[in-house]
Amino acid sequence: MKGSLTKKATAAVLAAALLASASPAQATESHARDITITVDGRTIPQTDQKAFIKDGRTMVPLRTVMEGLKMNVNWVESNRSIFVSDTAKNLTYVFYADKPYFNVYGTTGKEPIRKVNLDVAPYITVNNRVVVPLRAIGETYGKVDWNNDTSTVAITAGQVAQPSTPAKPTTPTVKPPVAQPNKPAQPTPAPSVKPSEPTIKPTPSEPSKPSVKKEKKALSNEERTFLKGIIANGLSDKASEAKAQVVRINEIKDKYVGWANNPAIECEEVDNDLILDAVRGKPDVELLSFYEALEAPRKPFTADQLRMLELINAARAEHGLKPVKLSPALCEGADIRAREYDIDQKRVGAVDYNSHMKAKANGWNPHIRLDGTEPTTVLKDLGLSQFISKATLWENLATIFTDENNPDEIFNMWMNSPGHKANILYPNHKYVGVGYDTQEDNVETEWALEFQP
Repeated sequence: MKGSLTKKATAAVLAAALLASASPAQATESHARDITITVDGRTIPQTDQKAFIKDGRTMVPLRTVMEGLKMNVNWVESNRSIFVSDTAKNLTYVFYADKPYFNVYGTTGKEPIRKVNLDVAPYITVNNRVVVPLRAIGETYGKVDWNNDTSTVAITAGQVAQPSTPAKPTTPTVKPPVAQPNKPAQPTPAPSVKPSEPTIKPTPSEPSKPSVKKEKKALSNEERTFLKGIIANGLSDKASEAKAQVVRINEIKDKYVGWANNPAIECEEVDNDLILDAVRGKPDVELLSFYEALEAPRKPFTADQLRMLELINAARAEHGLKPVKLSPALCEGADIRAREYDIDQKRVGAVDYNSHMKAKANGWNPHIRLDGTEPTTVLKDLGLSQFISKATLWENLATIFTDENNPDEIFNMWMNSPGHKANILYPNHKYVGVGYDTQEDNVETEWALEFQP
């Protein structure tokens, strides 16, 4: 009878510390440890993008570190490049998002004086920040040390190898004439003295031409009001509206840049500051298109899915965090992952808690799909494969052995597990998918949460 059976075994709960790819080339990131960055003994503050370890390599936020090294950093959208200027050495380093190298330019800036290959390409994270492998910093500044015990990256000034300049040919030494035997030495001829050139008087300068009056351009009051609203209130919570806002910001920015690049036009500086503040930290249009797809209607939510959302957002509110939205697409994806989890457990013989932990000790990773890919590839099953590069699905999995499918019980188990709790309370999450798969005998249910920042 429903509700009369006790649990057959302790529910098997998986610590979901895995993060899936944020770009096609990115593998699993580990944010489980806080990494400190110091420059010549001075700690560099890390804001929205912190350093992390990926595939055994330490990845650091490029702008944070380079500005900490007193270098100027500029992003160029047209070719997704990052210009880092080191005025002390008269060098410019140009990095490219998703390209495994960077170029070094001298004062002329025409051709690179050095190309540095990297084993991992820089890329843009879900926080819209460029990260680079730690080795790249050593190639630009000096010595970089990693202390595994304290999780500290120590950067110290050093001599970065530069291409050698070819030596100039020396002027051959002229030996004095040697007297021949039985012959008197020839006198050295006196140097001829050329008459000095006549002094050339400067010609009178041309009269200065009147300066051309520049045309003044400024944003309209409506455009300024729009940008100020974005700065004060941020983007709309609705993805389709936020997408339209970002498109409008880019249109205003492109118009202003066209003015600024025209020598015959003088722009209002206040408009430049408004635009910079409005675009700072805003997601790109493709990411907003992904969010729009996550919000698009699909099949109706179940009562259990809505209850789990209520529990998640209540916990987030207690910690001062923004609520997440229930995504129809991610709910379908979570249903798929719950079914796969059931199949995978049976495949490795994980039928209870002890066998589950034994399978994990033997190398089983429940957060890898049956086809060997990461959870983000479930977007292919949902018809959203074009957005895989934008997805970073944070996954919680659990199995409960009881005859009653109880969201509250599953949620409480997750909140008592540090890894799962951290996923639920991650500040940047925007969406969640809730899925479950109940077996025919009705005494076992697999649950899955798929979070998207």
